[in-house]
Amino acid sequence: LSKIMVRVLAFILVLLMLSGTLYYLFDFLFLAINAQEYNLDLMIRVGLMYGSGVTVGFETTAERGFSLGYVDSQNRYTALKQVADAVLAVTCDANLNNTNRTFTITDSQYPAVGGYHIEISGQNLYQYYDTIAVLVSSCGYTPFPAYINGEFKIRAGSFGTEGMALAALQSLPENLIQTVSSISGSIKTVSPSSTAVSVVNPYTNAIVFELDSANRSIGLGMEALQVPGAETAYMITPANNKYEGVFDFRRNFSEYKDGVALTNIVTLEQYTLGVLPYEIGANWPAEAQKAFAVAVRSFVLSHLGKHNKAYGFDVCNGTDCQVFRGVGSANDNVRQAVDATAGQVLVYNGTIARTFFSSSTGGTTVSAADAWNSNPLTYPYLAAKPTPWEHYAEHTYGEWKAEVSPTELCNALRAKGYTLLRGAIADIKINSTGQNSTYITSITFTDIYGTPVTINTSDNIRIALSAHVRSANFQVAPAGQTVVLTDYFYPDAVHVFGVSGKSAISTAQVYRESPA
Repeated sequence: LSKIMVRVLAFILVLLMLSGTLYYLFDFLFLAINAQEYNLDLMIRVGLMYGSGVTVGFETTAERGFSLGYVDSQNRYTALKQVADAVLAVTCDANLNNTNRTFTITDSQYPAVGGYHIEISGQNLYQYYDTIAVLVSSCGYTPFPAYINGEFKIRAGSFGTEGMALAALQSLPENLIQTVSSISGSIKTVSPSSTAVSVVNPYTNAIVFELDSANRSIGLGMEALQVPGAETAYMITPANNKYEGVFDFRRNFSEYKDGVALTNIVTLEQYTLGVLPYEIGANWPAEAQKAFAVAVRSFVLSHLGKHNKAYGFDVCNGTDCQVFRGVGSANDNVRQAVDATAGQVLVYNGTIARTFFSSSTGGTTVSAADAWNSNPLTYPYLAAKPTPWEHYAEHTYGEWKAEVSPTELCNALRAKGYTLLRGAIADIKINSTGQNSTYITSITFTDIYGTPVTINTSDNIRIALSAHVRSANFQVAPAGQTVVLTDYFYPDAVHVFGVSGKSAISTAQVYRESPA
């Protein structure tokens, strides 16, 4: 018997499902305003490493060294120490092995980095740091500052066990103990903490700073040192992305695994610089760059706090929000566009508009109501729009096709939660498309046992079929049948855009699997 292949032919890669920010701008750009009245002096938290993506240690480079400190709940950074190290890793506070600058947690009593330390506390300890550090160093233990639950401490040593740390404590000279006593201080040993992070030189394994926040309200702040008169310094990640602003490191607080979560705290304009080159390219025409800069600001401001409950930041750095990879690719074109539109956003009835966008649309977009079943009055400006000027077939994913067997399709749908389906898909029926749009808004799959499952809204359809399709703008047919696709043009297209007629028909070539 032969297995019939189900072919899905479709147009468009919709990065955020609802398309057309660039196209909405034709209608709404005149509403772009200087948005200072919307309190744009805020700082934006962008998640770079989080959830299952955290690692035990994350390495960062800054040519002139780093400023280290803490970040409070208001995103305010307070510097506590400057270091000349050009490369630092922020790690879990634990016994660590280091293999080629990659850290792992170990049970060994003789780790590369020990999680047990001597800790000195005292009033106004910050101003006595240099004096005490000299005394600690004379004992053979490397001192480093620490910010522990809101208090400045001095820690020393990197021991593999509590016993080793206690033995070191008992060997401290009398002059050090007296100095600490004179400022009403105390000395004790401390063990690794599940809420703490360490800053380590990955070449020498020397700890240079630690931070612990038991209630996770404070993060370890890191900033590239800026030298007056020199070019701007950046923090550079292993992926060679350059970032401005402050890095906020916190011990991972999700259920996925133990590691260090990383958030970049930036201004609105720094954020915009870090999105434009990766969403539309750094060399697009100037007016497109300007329009997109306005859209980027509007999108992020209308989505602030999207991931706060789950991860503690406003937006992520991927296509679920907007692709953000720092300012390394922000050339003069991008910077001029951002500067020319600084502080401008799109508004509708006094509220910042939700400006979604996509790489291509395949002849038309889809409305918010059809994409998400939202009230049409909620986002009236997110209506379906024709895009007859778009040469989508020339884009990488502007026109695409996918093949999937009936059994594979059933398994893919079951994996997305449609467990009523029990066997190979025998029939697919497109029930409806969006208003003034070719996006599917209702589709029914029926298995070989006659069980039907209907999926509604274009976004749910895209998600359900995401293993095989790139959007909800497609046609479907079994092998042996021809698929005819035509572009959507609205009647006044000739008058507005100077185009007429329909595109050439795209006909499917039919494939059939070899007999089983």
